[in-house]
Formats: sequence, structure tokens, C-alpha cells
Amino acid sequence: YLIPEDSAIVLYVGGIDQRKNTTGLLEAFAGVVSYFRQKSQPPPVLFISGRIEQDRQFSSFKARIGLLGLGDYVKTPGYLSDGELLKLYAASSVFFFPSLYEGFGLPPLEAMAAGLPVVSSNTSAMPEVIGEAGVMFEPGNLEVAVREIIEILENRDYALALAAKGKKRAELFTWEKTGERTYAAYKRALGMDYRVVRK
Repeated sequence: YLIPEDSAIVLYVGGIDQRKNTTGLLEAFAGVVSYFRQKSQPPPVLFISGRIEQDRQFSSFKARIGLLGLGDYVKTPGYLSDGELLKLYAASSVFFFPSLYEGFGLPPLEAMAAGLPVVSSNTSAMPEVIGEAGVMFEPGNLEVAVREIIEILENRDYALALAAKGKKRAELFTWEKTGERTYAAYKRALGMDYRVVRK
């Protein structure tokens, strides 16, 4: 993906519709890039994984990248296979997820399970998923996001501590527990005592 070896990777996985707050994603990242350029250090690269080329907002999204002067620092390769995505999680330094609304928040959970520090908005389902294991911020307060991403990139001990918390937190979420809780919710909704039939 032509990422310089001396550049850290800030990873985002998801779409670019309005609820994903891609304006905040790019503006905050521009602040991070500006910080490292002022220090004459190699800025990180923002790697965006997802099927975004077909999105009707893709052209304006790419234009915004250009207007912010981020053309050399943003990679949009499109959809990645599970194997490629796992390698990318391993190669990245921080997962940035400024979404305004999520029904659950699977991308931050996957990032935590992969041992990646997470910086996320504190809206909708994210606090329930992330808990105290990541850094959360108000979507309108991008300065906090910029500061935390920089801290993770510059402070290895801080990054490792967040990564460890995230991995431990991710262990609370399993498909088995999801199935059990979904079954229990249906039972409550139906007001009946159905039993699981195991084959």
C-alpha cells in the first residue's frame, strides 16, 4: 500500500456515510499530521478500510482529503479480506472511530481484540462496548481525539497499557454470550418459557 516504513498507521474501518462522522475523522487526522510536520517528524498515515468507492459521497470525501492537504497521508484501498485486515490491525498503531451512531460498535471491538489501542466517540453503543478500555471523546471535541492519538503514537507505555485493557475487555464479548442473551430477550418478549433444543 506504499506506506513509508517510518510512518505509523492510524486505522479506520467502516463506511463514509454521515453517521460515521468522516468530516471529524479527516479534520482530527489533519491536526495529527500538522503536529508531526511541525516537529519535522514523519506524519502517520490514515488507512481507511471498507467498501467506500461505490458510496455516493466518495467523490466529495476524496475532495475533502485534498482540501485538507492529506493526499499523501490517506490510503483508501477499499475492501480487504479478513486475512489482510488482520495483518493491518497488527501493523497499525491506533484505531480511530469518531462515529456519531452505531447499533453496536463491532469495529472498535475487533480492534481491541486484535490488541490495538482505540480512540472512539462516546456516543450510542460505544461506551457499552469500549468501557474503560479505550479513550472516548465527545464528537464535537476533536481536540481531545487529536491529543490522545498523538499521545498513543508518542508514548509506547501508554499505548501498550490501552492495548492490554482492550484485549481483556474484548474477552467479555463472545458469540456464545450473544446467543444466550438473544435467546433470553426473545423469551422475555414472548412471555414464555421456551427451551433450547440442542441437536
